[in-house]
Amino acid sequence: MPLIHGAEKNKGFSTLDTVAYALVFLCFNGFLGWLFLQTLPIKQEFDFWLVGLYCILSLVSYYYFVLNDLLASQLKGRSMALGFLFAHGAFTFIGYAQVFQMPENMVWYISGGLLVSAYVFGAYGATRFSHYNSQTREMMRLSSETDELTGLFNRRHYARYSQQLITSLQNKSKPLSVIMFDLDDFKQINDNLGHAAGDVVLIEIGRIMLNNLRKSDYAYRWGGEEFLVLLPQADLIAGEQVANKIIAQVAAATFHYHKHDIRLTISAGLAEYSHQDDYLQQTIKRADKALYQAKQQGKNQAVLASDESPDMALSSEINKPTQAQTE
Repeated sequence: MPLIHGAEKNKGFSTLDTVAYALVFLCFNGFLGWLFLQTLPIKQEFDFWLVGLYCILSLVSYYYFVLNDLLASQLKGRSMALGFLFAHGAFTFIGYAQVFQMPENMVWYISGGLLVSAYVFGAYGATRFSHYNSQTREMMRLSSETDELTGLFNRRHYARYSQQLITSLQNKSKPLSVIMFDLDDFKQINDNLGHAAGDVVLIEIGRIMLNNLRKSDYAYRWGGEEFLVLLPQADLIAGEQVANKIIAQVAAATFHYHKHDIRLTISAGLAEYSHQDDYLQQTIKRADKALYQAKQQGKNQAVLASDESPDMALSSEINKPTQAQTE
């Protein structure tokens, strides 16, 4: 059965608790000893060391019953506490059996039943607590890797999983598209309406992104008003479709903050991971350059990074020259 150690074990412990648990211990063991003394003869000879051993086991079991009972809320129930209480009863009974003359079958039936109950309750409580503890650790991990405002992933998540994602896609020879988004003229909202209004917009932008992504995609709040989207098993054509859909929905949306209706647009830069990129960060850098190009070309649009040169970016609408231009 799991035991609670360290600083947590005295959490919620008071003088009243000490007195209450001590009275329960003394009354239970004292009454049991008095009952045996009145009804059963004492053995002429018995092993003091064996009696002492079971007394120690009984005390230790009761001690851990107290700790687990005090922390029942953290342990999600009193199952483990009951397990230790049954174990305490079993060891106490066996200890008395070394002093008083009892039918041997009765000793083992009663003590055995108590120990079985102890293991059943203890195992149930341990399983329940382990499940709860795993969920809690997972929630804490997700919380540390999630942006508090938007609910999107943060850079901590990227640092932990990006290389695993690249390795997995390389092994399967699958593409990966990267989209960098940046809200257009977002600073004006913060300056004119305050950061609370800006937070409302960021939350809604996060929702729009999640509504347009697959479960296998990754959306990050990369900076203040900058977002990163990773699209595993999606080439640039598929990535462009996702980017344009998000751009259109953001442009068509109206965000409400008190009595203000806020309208804005978003720009995007796209790049596809290449085996020439040693790290995913190089792909992100090319997408970021394409995003800069989108801003220069009038905003509210998606621009694709050039496959031929990582240092160049061409608009998705003009990524091929017309025949007149070539002539």
